[in-house]
Amino acid sequence: MYAPTTFGKIIYTQYERTDEIVRTFAESERLLETRQEIGTVLDPSVARDATTLVIGETRPDLVYEYLEEEVSEAAKISGVVPTIFSPMVETYLTQTTANRLDAEFVFGRKATEHVQTKLSDEFKTLINTGNFDAYSYSGEIPMGVVVITEPVEHVLVVIHDDIGVVRGVIDSKDRAAVTWAIDWYSKHEAESTPLTLL
Repeated sequence: MYAPTTFGKIIYTQYERTDEIVRTFAESERLLETRQEIGTVLDPSVARDATTLVIGETRPDLVYEYLEEEVSEAAKISGVVPTIFSPMVETYLTQTTANRLDAEFVFGRKATEHVQTKLSDEFKTLINTGNFDAYSYSGEIPMGVVVITEPVEHVLVVIHDDIGVVRGVIDSKDRAAVTWAIDWYSKHEAESTPLTLL
């Protein structure tokens, strides 16, 4: 009969956590192999307690459906995004108009241009609800980072290949990942200006 020591239990618990992180990254290898510069900014904590959805290039709708479900259940959300998913705009409109969602987003340069040229009326309505704040960031953003803080804290990281081409999403409930995502949002918001609509 073998019984682990107290030290052994601690080491084994840490081993299990490390093994889980390694397996998550291994399963997501194709997802993380992108031309976007995410390796130097994506915090490793995002892999802990994570659900990963990897899609083929022909099924971005799977990511939209996943995000729509998460946003529909959220009460407070903030994010930094390189591109706008038009199918999501209706969800934001429905939730903010009904006072069920408080949202704020920082849009990268391409996302800002898309909002200003194609979705200006929709975003005027969103901002007029008083429950949606939008900012414009002049640079490129390598990935979408959305943090839901109410009712359940978690982080959604949307990985792109080229901007606009979605590869998948990582959904992490790890506390360190949430902290990293909030800091990521705050950093970009501080370097942004309020979104102007034409």
